[in-house]
Amino acid sequence: ERVEEVNGYVVQSVIQKRKFRGVIAGGGSPCQPNTSLNQGRRGLSDERALQPLELVRILAEIRDLPEVKEQKLPVLGWLENTASSPQEVVAAYSEALHATPLEMDAADYGWISRRRLFWIEGLRSDSEVRLPGGYSIKKAKDRLLITYTGTKPVPQRVHFEAGYAPGIDAVANMANERGPRMYPFVRQFDHPSDRVGRASRGGAERFQQDGKQCPADAYEVKDLAWKNEEWRTLCATERAQIHCVPPDAVSEATLQHLKPEGRAAVQNSWVGNGFHLPSVCLVL
Repeated sequence: ERVEEVNGYVVQSVIQKRKFRGVIAGGGSPCQPNTSLNQGRRGLSDERALQPLELVRILAEIRDLPEVKEQKLPVLGWLENTASSPQEVVAAYSEALHATPLEMDAADYGWISRRRLFWIEGLRSDSEVRLPGGYSIKKAKDRLLITYTGTKPVPQRVHFEAGYAPGIDAVANMANERGPRMYPFVRQFDHPSDRVGRASRGGAERFQQDGKQCPADAYEVKDLAWKNEEWRTLCATERAQIHCVPPDAVSEATLQHLKPEGRAAVQNSWVGNGFHLPSVCLVL
């Protein structure tokens, strides 16, 4: 359950039995210490913000395996975290992985805002990046900005349940980078009221009506599903589709031990804790 419990030896037995071209190790560390959505963030003073150093340890342990040395297997590390991280956090992660981060925003694909940084170990310059068609890259102060320049939203369509429709037009957004995008998906729990001042009057009212299950400023018209004047937050399968995750990945099949009213929170948190798939696939 914790990265501190993982070690490089976890791959040793499988390397002994199979032939590989290399090893990739990485993932996303907790964003709560770093995100600007958390008004009480403490950055590197929060021990969770130091977990990327565990990745450095794991990579070193994998490289030290006799099988990896004998087969001369390349080992590559990568890391993800929020693009709103404090500057000192970005600098610390960049130093740890000897890399310049890549910034991507799911908003480019038309549906939802989700600005993230990705570090690929050892990657320093835009000249080392090989992008497929439909993307551009440019240098910024402490990062490289990758932009999706396609003309169609990704995904092109999302199935909304029970006749509801999204509060945004993803197709129109592809021609207007200022068009409204949905609030980033986050974990579902009883959120504090510290962001009510950022919400509209209607959004603040819906925040209360929904039992504060999402941040207060995640209840605007653009963030919800609508049927005439009726509204609701997005269900887990709709959220998954917007992240290009197969809906079955957030099914209730493994949640039968939970009460029905608790399952939705877990399913939504799976998506909120997960990746926007087009972004992470581009990194890989």
